[in-house]
Amino acid sequence: MINIEDKKFWNILKGIAILSIVIGHCCEKLVPFVYLYHLAIFFFISGYFYSEEKYGDNPGLNFSQRIKSNWMRYCFFCMAAVILHNVFLKLGMIINTTSYSPSEVLTKLINTAFFINSEDMAGAMWFVPVLIISSAFFGLIISVSRKIGNYNSENKVLTQDFIIIFLSLITGLIGLFLNYNNIYTFYHSETSLLVIPMYTLAYFIRKYIKDLNRYLNILVFIPVCFTLYYFSYINPIRIDLSSNTIGNVYLFYFISLIGIYFCLYLGKLLNKIKCLNNIFELMGKYSFEIMALHFIIFKVIDIIYAGITSISDVSVYGAFPYAFKQLAPVYLVLGVGVPTLLFYLKDKIAIKFKNKKEKKHLKKHKEVIFNKKNILKALFIVLIIVCFSLPIIKLGIMHNDELMSRYWSSQGFFKFYSHYFIEQIQKGRALSSIIIPFTQYLGFIGQKSYQFKLMQIISIIACDLSFAMLVKKITKNTKLSLVCGLFFLMFMQISFEPTVPNVFVTFYNISLIVLCCSLSLYYDYLENNSSVKLLLSMLLFFIVELSYESFVTYVPIFLLLFLYKKGFKNIFKNKKGVLLPILAGVLYLALYIVFSKLCPSDYSGNQIGAINLMLSLKIIGGLGLYSFPGAYFISDKYRFLFSYYFKISMLDVFRIALFSILVLTSIIYIFTKYNSKHDDLDSKKLIKILFISIAGIVLPILPISVASMYQVLAKDMVYMGLPVSFFAYFCSILIVSSLFIYLIKRNRLIGYLYFTVLFGIFLLVQVSNSVFSRIAQEDFNRIERIEEFVSSDFLKELNGNTIYSKDLFTLKDALFVHDSYWNEFTSLRGFNINYLNEEGDKDSIRLYYNDINNVFAIYNSTNIYLFSENKIVDDIIVINENEISLSYKTYKKNNGYYTYYFKIKKGKTIQCQDLIEGNKTFNLCII
Repeated sequence: MINIEDKKFWNILKGIAILSIVIGHCCEKLVPFVYLYHLAIFFFISGYFYSEEKYGDNPGLNFSQRIKSNWMRYCFFCMAAVILHNVFLKLGMIINTTSYSPSEVLTKLINTAFFINSEDMAGAMWFVPVLIISSAFFGLIISVSRKIGNYNSENKVLTQDFIIIFLSLITGLIGLFLNYNNIYTFYHSETSLLVIPMYTLAYFIRKYIKDLNRYLNILVFIPVCFTLYYFSYINPIRIDLSSNTIGNVYLFYFISLIGIYFCLYLGKLLNKIKCLNNIFELMGKYSFEIMALHFIIFKVIDIIYAGITSISDVSVYGAFPYAFKQLAPVYLVLGVGVPTLLFYLKDKIAIKFKNKKEKKHLKKHKEVIFNKKNILKALFIVLIIVCFSLPIIKLGIMHNDELMSRYWSSQGFFKFYSHYFIEQIQKGRALSSIIIPFTQYLGFIGQKSYQFKLMQIISIIACDLSFAMLVKKITKNTKLSLVCGLFFLMFMQISFEPTVPNVFVTFYNISLIVLCCSLSLYYDYLENNSSVKLLLSMLLFFIVELSYESFVTYVPIFLLLFLYKKGFKNIFKNKKGVLLPILAGVLYLALYIVFSKLCPSDYSGNQIGAINLMLSLKIIGGLGLYSFPGAYFISDKYRFLFSYYFKISMLDVFRIALFSILVLTSIIYIFTKYNSKHDDLDSKKLIKILFISIAGIVLPILPISVASMYQVLAKDMVYMGLPVSFFAYFCSILIVSSLFIYLIKRNRLIGYLYFTVLFGIFLLVQVSNSVFSRIAQEDFNRIERIEEFVSSDFLKELNGNTIYSKDLFTLKDALFVHDSYWNEFTSLRGFNINYLNEEGDKDSIRLYYNDINNVFAIYNSTNIYLFSENKIVDDIIVINENEISLSYKTYKKNNGYYTYYFKIKKGKTIQCQDLIEGNKTFNLCII
């Protein structure tokens, strides 16, 4: 129950708020998001904890108590910043200011005593007087409302509530007017007026809602997240109360409200997670100290980094509040962690000077926070996720469709969305045209692989978690759900196939997460007969159907869950639970047919032609087989690729060894911890699970099996996997996990042998993941090097020309480049060059790329330009003396390349060889 007594929850909430503030000061890309709510939550908490009983008739006492609790700390930190100002200036931690004289120091210290701060290093403390004054205003409103309410004894409470709402609205509107018109008053009092409605909201929630937890629902949280994202990045509204920026005057309070809800639900989630809830509780407890010190910590980090990297320009490392964008994670962790740790240790030392009762309480608090079991569990989970994620982070991009997604994402969300909106309509997917561009974009936030891969990995982990939770809900078996979650990560195969985790990750995963939520709500309905949950389940399922047409085949899964829970005898007793999933599927199919007529398409991926039943069965069997762990190694193709590319580093060996230890330890822990009869499977339940799982594998493959495109591909079995096979992978993992648990209980020897085989497959999969991710990374790095080169200044001299180069379009494993890609890519960077995937003749401008040595050569009949990462040796071997002349020697230019120019006498044959120093060679022969 979340109420006034749940101090831990409210500290966690403050922890979320202060973390958001620090994020807003060091993580540039997240600033638009966190600034929508990060201060509002502090005012909300202040309003929630306002004690009407204590201060209702004495608002002056409230004001004095606020000053008393904040003045000493405010003065300590702000005065320290004043005293250390000259030291900060000398160290280069602050710039664009002058040294203080003794009289100036004294003046600023006196000002600080009156809550007037002028120091950048304590700049975040502007918030403190705003909080004090806003609380005082709110206390005054409560006092006035109580006095007026006393005149109407029959409806005292109603009158009081009406007056509070009326005065809060008036006060808020005045604050809106002042902020919107940039009218500044003393101590930012205009902002104090603006936030009064947030106090009022919290006040009424505390007064009339005994358990806030009941109103914190994931079905509200999800649209809240999307709404915040929309106002952050799609239709951005900038809010910055420190500069009186309130964005849209009509939407300010609405955005603040959903931001508060976002934090409340996030606090609810964190409160359930051991270790994390303790960490956030500590952050909330020391939020004032974090607010005061994080700027200083940022600048200390800058000074250290500048010293390590030999950056001597003070204008670079002295930038405020931070100097190096790439250090954002370091700023965040240390900016929050250092003050928390310092003041936690201070309190720990202070225990010695307190009475035994307080000492005992703090000791118990410490033991909870630093419980070894909790820390070990958290460490295990983090390490497992890291071991799983490293190959995927390295993967980069291995498919041209994703390369194009990255290209369009570089042009911004709106162009990305409109492009793929039109593309989906052209493919006959008009119903999916609204959802797919958005889910696809989520996988390409940022241009560097470590940026967009992070979001993709988060979506995979979220899929794992949502599926494991669904398994637990349906089977009531914690052991099975944990094994499923672990096996899911253990066996996920990296390949060159167009399936997760290689490509289209968020494109499908977001929909799959929503599907799991829909199935979970449906099962809740089966357990408690809640019509609301049934309707919500069907609504989510319909949204999932709209995201991708193959999801309509999951209608039978709902019916199978019905039979699993209720049995055949209840089919006619509960028609609503049976008919609604069917109606959701029928409605989608009807709309699909209508829109296919309105928006006809030639795309054969979702067109049905002449169906060959044997080929359909072959497709179902093939894709079903490849959804199982390690099945790719049945293929001659992947056995050859694995042996051909096999090369593994010591880092890979270490990752796999660590992953293995974590897996074995986790399995032992799961079977030791959950060893009751309740966590085992009997034959009857196993058969039910296997039947549903097999259906879950076959059903999403059915549309593929009858599609014209894949009927053609299946004739030669040239495909290996498709995106839809990822959904089948979930069910195959459930089959493998269920059999494992069943066999261990029924026949331990066979169970051990079974796990030995699984562990061998796990090792094989992880070794192959290291191999294939390395190759895919090399292929993508090659594309990035070409992108870097064709964007260099030298190429601008060739604007208006045509360049012939087959090397730029060379197929590398699954990664190839469309003929228009380089024209479109370079046009975004101001170039007007036509790249052709052709050889060209001797008078053409040709571009050669040696990707082994990373050497580019641009040449025609009279000139050669060489660009090399390595220095070219001076003793160039030339056939026929005087036929080549070195115009000038090397220099670093064009993104770090050594650049050379040679002039060729017309009509001559030029051969240059052994140009690169060391053992590397670059051979060029031009006729």
